[in-house]
Amino acid sequence: MTMEELEKKKLKLEENYNFKQEEDESWSFEFKNRKAFIINFSNFLNKNIITLFIIHRGILGNICDKLFYEIENNLELLSMSDFVYGSMGIMVNLFDKNKMGSIEHFINLIWNNVENIESVIDGIIIIGDIIAMIDYSIEKQLGKFSEKELKEIHNKYFQEQLDKGRDIDSEPEKNNLANMIPINQWEI
Repeated sequence: MTMEELEKKKLKLEENYNFKQEEDESWSFEFKNRKAFIINFSNFLNKNIITLFIIHRGILGNICDKLFYEIENNLELLSMSDFVYGSMGIMVNLFDKNKMGSIEHFINLIWNNVENIESVIDGIIIIGDIIAMIDYSIEKQLGKFSEKELKEIHNKYFQEQLDKGRDIDSEPEKNNLANMIPINQWEI
């Protein structure tokens, strides 16, 4: 979505979800009488998420294009699971756990409501609205950064990824997958 489209949609989101900017400049919305907070990038600890968000949001944008094509052409919704999975991943990482308590409970609330809706399209709309609120708040926050600051943040992120790759190569026994404890993905 372009920023102009997000501005138009913002009024509807304010009405439907009480979407607003808080006094501390973070953003919040309500879903089924539960309040969610979107992380605030003015907190320096959150800046390392910016690049990762941009990467994953780009991937989700491509999935959305496929999904909208399938919907418009009355095709089987093959991209639906990718859309839901990608959206939930963005929500998990962009909700502020320090203000919300359990993000898992909020994600379950969303999922249970989407899963129980008879119309798949209505479920897509709910998830799409939540992603639109995240998009809007992040765009507003990123607008406060200079191009130089964003470039530094991106460079730092990619340098850290390169350094992690070097660590894995230099200590193969420490990072042997056979010795690692798997993450329980169902908890996400």
